[in-house]
Amino acid sequence: MTLETFKSLVLVALVSLSLLLTYTIWTFQPNYDRYKSDLKYVGEADLGGDIVTKKSVIKPYMTIFHMDEQYLGFRHPGQADDFFTNIQDYTLTNYTLTEPLSLVDEKYAIELMFPESLPLDMIKSIFTLEDPEMELPTWSYKEMYLIFDENDPRIDVHFVSTESNGQASFTIESTRAITYLWSKVINEDNLEPYFLVEELAPKIYLPVNQPSIQSRTIAIERILPSKLVDALFANPSIVSPNVGEAYYTDGQRGMRVLDDRKSIEYINPIQSSYERMEKIQLLDESISKINDHAGWTNDFYLDTVVASINQVIYRMHYDNYPIFHHGDLAIIDHQWRQQDVYKYKRPIFYLKSSFGGNFVQLESGEDLIEHMQNQLENNIEHVRDIRLGYQLIYYDNEPYSVLLQPAWFMNYNGQWQAIRIIESELDEGGV
Repeated sequence: MTLETFKSLVLVALVSLSLLLTYTIWTFQPNYDRYKSDLKYVGEADLGGDIVTKKSVIKPYMTIFHMDEQYLGFRHPGQADDFFTNIQDYTLTNYTLTEPLSLVDEKYAIELMFPESLPLDMIKSIFTLEDPEMELPTWSYKEMYLIFDENDPRIDVHFVSTESNGQASFTIESTRAITYLWSKVINEDNLEPYFLVEELAPKIYLPVNQPSIQSRTIAIERILPSKLVDALFANPSIVSPNVGEAYYTDGQRGMRVLDDRKSIEYINPIQSSYERMEKIQLLDESISKINDHAGWTNDFYLDTVVASINQVIYRMHYDNYPIFHHGDLAIIDHQWRQQDVYKYKRPIFYLKSSFGGNFVQLESGEDLIEHMQNQLENNIEHVRDIRLGYQLIYYDNEPYSVLLQPAWFMNYNGQWQAIRIIESELDEGGV
């Protein structure tokens, strides 16, 4: 074979290969569905929790009956929750703007205190209004009152402004509603005496008697971190774990697994700047985002809103008592920037079956205040709130259970902490 003949054969082969490649490029149809099936976007992840609304996560933390110059409260927070749920079903009518009421002239009043100030417009989502489209003032409220009398078939409902000298007033005109209220008032098994702590502001009510609460050992079920990867990352297929699967990243966003695989913290650092969101929008976005992956895996209720950084905190509850933990294992912490989640910290376990436990008798409200005055002295003015609840405790050698220990808690300069009392301090009348 001559050199010219060989060159001709090589040229023909190259031309044929070029034609084949061109045909393949123009006629090939990629199977995108194959790749789409591997992508699980936010709405497809499911942690197995509930779907909630503002109506179900915004609840008062304290309900106080003002009767004949006495303060009374429910014996168990579950009774208060049932009471509030019942009130939500009645229609609020006859809207007016009035001056703040004085309880001095009222024989019967019920005060409901919310953990966070809320825009008045929020009542459209929490209660039933005769006209849900009505225009309401832009101010916020943190307390509402129910005023009633044995000779009047209606209930007056007042939302007191936190920002101005006014209140929004409605009425409930329902024989069933007033009968229900009276059933709570006349049944002594429902209520116990409380007192107002004069030394502290804002208002704090505490029980006169010693509360008795059962400690609980609770079985827990873990949530796989991979489910949070599916929920939080736009393209989970490119997320890679490292450091023993304690950190996940897609190259931009990151998720850490913390507390012996009991919580996660997701950060989206792309959103470095942000505009302040209105509270209603912030709560709508936050609740919707957590609903997208059925993330309400325990009973969580609104606890705090820090509007300046678009932060919402929901607190875990058990048997209607709030749960506290020094490492934030009992809260969902949501922060937003540029209409997207910037930070998301939450527990990744369910509270399941209870093995029961002993009943713990805690200090009465008066003993508690006496102890705090001795312990804190002049710094007691930094106490913003006091709650009865559970301290969440877990042990490394018990990976599938936690202990809920009854205790008193105080909000000291914005931080919740357990109030430590030694029995000998009470026996001796103080520290």
